[in-house]
Amino acid sequence: MISKISIGTAQFGLDYGVANLNGKPSFQKSNDIINEAKSSGIYMLDTASAYGNSESVLGDIGISEFDITTKIPSIPCKEEHIEKFIENIINNSLLNLKIKKLNTVLVHDSKQLADRKYFNPIYKTLISLKERNIISKIGVSIYKPSELDKIKDIYKFDIVQSPLNIVDRRLETSGWVDKLKKNDIEIQARSIFLQGLLLMSKNSRPMKFNKWKNLWVSWDDWCLKEDISPISACLNFILNQEFINSIVLGVDSKNQLKEICNCVKNSSNSFPGNLSSDDEFLINPVLWSALKKK
Repeated sequence: MISKISIGTAQFGLDYGVANLNGKPSFQKSNDIINEAKSSGIYMLDTASAYGNSESVLGDIGISEFDITTKIPSIPCKEEHIEKFIENIINNSLLNLKIKKLNTVLVHDSKQLADRKYFNPIYKTLISLKERNIISKIGVSIYKPSELDKIKDIYKFDIVQSPLNIVDRRLETSGWVDKLKKNDIEIQARSIFLQGLLLMSKNSRPMKFNKWKNLWVSWDDWCLKEDISPISACLNFILNQEFINSIVLGVDSKNQLKEICNCVKNSSNSFPGNLSSDDEFLINPVLWSALKKK
């Protein structure tokens, strides 16, 4: 199970996560996390050029032993040379990461894949990079499964990265899990802790999430009744989804990573079965800034 884990590194370059009260970790703390990952048998990292200086931090730490996933940012609407833009992004990522090859490149803006103006040059360039052995796999990162409905040639890709957690189960309920697996497309789950929101105590949870008070009461009561920590329950849920190929999760410290690895090693099939929501204002962190305190 440990081998399925990929360390998300957005917090290495950004103040990331609703539960993150300490901001970006220092270089030493980031280095400690990477060393702990290696010690634990984790050899996958997830980053992006849009994650501040995350790629440079990783490059300075030294991550040649890891399989690296990075992402192509949105292509500017006035960009006339899309192929060159993508090539430059990938070359810069390789330089910053101080490696010669990427395991996976994901398209960060799935909406552009629904537009032939962008799809054709993006796909052509990524295939060229595969043929030149610069990358091994190509895919797309989504915020919600309905984005896949609009990409006519989604089955030409190798991987789909999607949010999936105890509260957000849309990937499965939408029917997309069956479609992707039928076409041998890998599924990579992210946001399994909902940016840390699922790990927060009742007293530390921001007031703007009180709109979903009944859900939080059910979640807190279940964890208390079953005597299971929220982190264990979240991991139990995701590890019991057999269709998942890999799991991206962020950590703030090596001790948190140790706790996660311990929970993975002692995982069970115990998690709440009927706790979920389709309300995007809860399950899509991009929309959280629009929430008002209540």
